[in-house]
Amino acid sequence: SVIEFITYRLHDHTTADDARRYRDDAEVKAAWEKEPFLRLRKYLTDAGLWDDAQEKAWIEDSGKRVDEEINAYLNTPVQPVEAMFDYLYAELPSELITQRTEAMAREHRA
Repeated sequence: SVIEFITYRLHDHTTADDARRYRDDAEVKAAWEKEPFLRLRKYLTDAGLWDDAQEKAWIEDSGKRVDEEINAYLNTPVQPVEAMFDYLYAELPSELITQRTEAMAREHRA
């Protein structure tokens, strides 16, 4: 059989997107039936290689890893405003020098 698609966006792009405006529920329902991870889970379960206990442990472990990364991000010091100028160009274009100074002044650090 021919693969109709490799992936299909099952949800809206963003919270501002409402995909129901340009596709119907039948299309999305058909895509869920071909969703690769659900099909893989069924295949592994049927083959005796995966079960609910393993999935529960995997979900718990994954959640912990995500939480660790979120906390690492939240604990990362905020960069100074000039960093967006200093690390974007090897040599700052002259027209941005004023903008950099103004941005720093707005942080009361000039």
